[in-house]
Amino acid sequence: MKAESYGYADDPAENPIPDELVMLGYVERFGAQAIYGRALSGKELRGMMLAENMVKAYRERQQASDWAKWAQDNPGKAAMLNEAMKLWHSLS
Repeated sequence: MKAESYGYADDPAENPIPDELVMLGYVERFGAQAIYGRALSGKELRGMMLAENMVKAYRERQQASDWAKWAQDNPGKAAMLNEAMKLWHSLS
């Protein structure tokens, strides 16, 4: 999930949107009950939020004029992106 979200953020034209982001969009628009017929589990919610946070962090970093400063100011996000990048490239 981390790797796929990173890949999508890195090149959305070449990599499909992760299922977690697709489903998050549906849930936000129609509600979990309408989409799943039940409440979401904590694991499902965490997966959706992780995918969303990954893409947001990637975009934040891309917009930063100084990536090193951004990483220093956002150590948790930087660590998450670095881990996901390694996973993504290990799949390639």
